[in-house]
Amino acid sequence: MKEMHDHPFFLSFQVGLNLVVNAIRDSYLVVDGPNCVIFRTSQIQGNHDWCSDLLRSSGFHRVADTDCTTERAAVGDDRLLIDRLRGVDEQADCRLVMLSSMSPVAVTGRQYDKIVAELDPPLSHPVVTVPCGSLEGDWLHGYALALESLATQLPLKKAKINPGKTAVVGYMWDRNEGDHWANREELEDLLRTMGIEPVSWWLGGGSVDELSAIGEAGTIISFPYARKAAQILAGRTGAKLISCQLPVGLQGTISWIKDVAQALGCMEKAQELIDQKLAETLPKLKWILPHGLLGKNLAIVSDPHLGRALENALDELGCNIVLRVNWSDEQNATPEENQGLGKTITKASPLLLAEEIRKIQEDDGLDLIITNSNALISHVDSAGAGRLPFVELGFPSFNTHNLYQSPYMGFGGVLRLVDRVYNAISRGYVGSHAESPPG
Repeated sequence: MKEMHDHPFFLSFQVGLNLVVNAIRDSYLVVDGPNCVIFRTSQIQGNHDWCSDLLRSSGFHRVADTDCTTERAAVGDDRLLIDRLRGVDEQADCRLVMLSSMSPVAVTGRQYDKIVAELDPPLSHPVVTVPCGSLEGDWLHGYALALESLATQLPLKKAKINPGKTAVVGYMWDRNEGDHWANREELEDLLRTMGIEPVSWWLGGGSVDELSAIGEAGTIISFPYARKAAQILAGRTGAKLISCQLPVGLQGTISWIKDVAQALGCMEKAQELIDQKLAETLPKLKWILPHGLLGKNLAIVSDPHLGRALENALDELGCNIVLRVNWSDEQNATPEENQGLGKTITKASPLLLAEEIRKIQEDDGLDLIITNSNALISHVDSAGAGRLPFVELGFPSFNTHNLYQSPYMGFGGVLRLVDRVYNAISRGYVGSHAESPPG
């Protein structure tokens, strides 16, 4: 039984591709491989994203497999592949076909570009091929590689680039719920206040037309989930590239605003915006921070990009980050993201995480864990950890949903994050001691 829980946390490359299709509302994905492809959608629809429509009651889903075997691929049997491509292309809401393969088929060396190019009649919509990467990386690799493929192959709007328009590339849009829509609204409002018009999000729950509109953006704001895609797009369009970290927390948001403003020459407007937002935000925090968060011990289990941003944000609010677990392959993180303010684990298994949490509770105590769904079972099963308060954040979140706006980025995201962290700690304290909240 122990060995069953000693494998590192892992989500497959295919899940990353599914997230990309889920984030582009008029796209479809054809995966050349066995029919197990369809079961990977359960990580998203019906569990993580209540607004997803990857699977449809009509039976014609937005993720389709070819039920191909290595043997059929080796002898050049393309009939089911071509049938799936044509079936997807004919859907009324299809504007983009993405095509990838599972490793048992990919090893046969099928030439997808040639197959698509020789279709007669040709397909009506663009086909973007994504190389198989299931033997090379996990879900973050799949997400990034899909965006790189889109950046290279997707036709872009032909227009003169406009210095006053910008695009965001490398945002992790893992579901179509109120947390991500609120993040997008927060960041777009900040940009517009500085006189910058966002015209394209890679990705942002929008359409293929919105992706194509990046052709007119004079600047590209690059986030860490798809750095290479941002570089490719800037090379194609001639846009100025601004490399940023995630705007999580007060300093994270301020740094993001200044990075963008410095590159675009609008620092005066940016400083006015920062002063205004701080004047609105800080008074709401002056009591809850010293009485509710100062000195609290927290652990964070997340992908390395969001995990590092959350660590910095909560540290500035007075919390002690005693443990951070990067829930991803090491190749997806920078050296800085593999280091933390407390102990950092780059590859954790359920058993290892449970042991670390137990050790922290015995030594210094742990007030809260910020985690995704897949790691929840680890701290619940660990000795004495069943009542440990938690905030579920990041991908996947099976138990926490946001049908209403609930940001974790920007200044609004600071207040919402404080709400969630304090309320979880407070409920845990009351449940354990049947007394008043900490303060």
